[in-house]
Amino acid sequence: MLQIEVVHMDTLFWKPGWLQSTPEELLAKQEIHLKKSSWIIEGNYSSVWEKRLKTADTVIFLDMNRYLCIYRALKRWMKYRGTIREDLGPGCPDRMNIEFLSYIWQFPNQRRDKVIKNTFDQCRHAQIFLIKNKQGTDKLVNQIISLNT
Repeated sequence: MLQIEVVHMDTLFWKPGWLQSTPEELLAKQEIHLKKSSWIIEGNYSSVWEKRLKTADTVIFLDMNRYLCIYRALKRWMKYRGTIREDLGPGCPDRMNIEFLSYIWQFPNQRRDKVIKNTFDQCRHAQIFLIKNKQGTDKLVNQIISLNT
């Protein structure tokens, strides 16, 4: 919609065969995109978010409830299982495991507050959108569309 490449952190982090990048490798891969005049980076990866947050002019945090997140993760897996989605990277066929479901389930209690605090602490210069439901997402998309028409 904005004619800006979307970079998925999962494609930077995961190497073929679901091998993890080191923090140094991930930082170097991310840096390539941060040097561009405009970028959209989707994903968390707190080990390398500091520079991303300090560079961003806009942050969108989708703060959806865990039931919806679990449902959508399972629905996506059912649709794409065994195939390689564009947001996962080459050599990483879609998969589902209890660790990922546990991460989603525990995110509100274990990580959410840290993500929000770091976002507001490091992004005082940026506009921040905290989206809690589909209506909030729709409203933001409509605002973006109206600004670009």
